[in-house]
Amino acid sequence: MTECDIFTYSGIGRRAVNQDCFKVSLLPEGSLLAVVADGMGGYSCGEVAARVVVDALVDYVEAHCATMPAEDVLAKAFPFADDSLSLKRLALGVRHMGTVAVAAIVTDGRVVLAWLGDCRAYVLRDGRVVCQTEDHSVLNMLRQSGEPTAEQVRKYSSAVTRCLMGEDDADARPSVQSFPLRPADQLLLCSDGLYRGADVPSLPQEDAELTHFL
Repeated sequence: MTECDIFTYSGIGRRAVNQDCFKVSLLPEGSLLAVVADGMGGYSCGEVAARVVVDALVDYVEAHCATMPAEDVLAKAFPFADDSLSLKRLALGVRHMGTVAVAAIVTDGRVVLAWLGDCRAYVLRDGRVVCQTEDHSVLNMLRQSGEPTAEQVRKYSSAVTRCLMGEDDADARPSVQSFPLRPADQLLLCSDGLYRGADVPSLPQEDAELTHFL
């Protein structure tokens, strides 16, 4: 794999518990895997759900990436992670746990993306967004038929239409897409805590400035 720089950050903000989780892994054949998950508010143990899903996604991809195309391995990793969340939910004895997530495999000059919910992936090139995942959210559905009203934005700002909840249903099948990369492209994976509060293309480029900004 071509050399790249990696920057990670997670901030608790004003919450009592940080429900975001991430992991970056160098895969056996030299590809790179990055995963971000955001536990769903209103359900039990969001931080646990995010960690379970991140670990399960990484475990599945690491175990199968050498024998399966990247698109297939990510498509199957999400239902596997949902099964893992189901076991954790039963072990904890809670009724509902949930998380949204996005994962990326960088391999052979391209990136393969898979996601559920409103975690996002961006490909930035020369300060422009050339690729962005499409949210599985109520607001995104409303935008497809017109501009949401201020009341709809307020009411549905956090409502997702697909996620991982450990309930073994079709919602655990992610959207998957691939995108060619060029030298100096930037890949950004994030939860809504970032893109709701910042213009993604204008993020500072220096590590110290970016950490301070975030």
